Amino acid sequence: METAEVLEVVRECRAAGIEIWIDGGWCVDALLGRWTRDQNDLDIAVGRQEVSRLRECLAVLGYAAGNRDGATEWN
Repeated sequence: METAEVLEVVRECRAAGIEIWIDGGWCVDALLGRWTRDQNDLDIAVGRQEVSRLRECLAVLGYAAGNRDGATEWN
């Protein structure tokens, strides 16, 4: 995943009033202040009450939920 894509997600969520927290590899790199490795995905934490709004926002950006074994509403 490219930096521009991450920034687009953050901007769109902010514009929609959805508070998100970046987690995982992107979070680690941001805290370290340097690029440590290629990131293939973006881990986002969001309040449970915002899950459906986040999904709608991501859908507008062209993202869709994948079907994975053990998937739940919150991952």
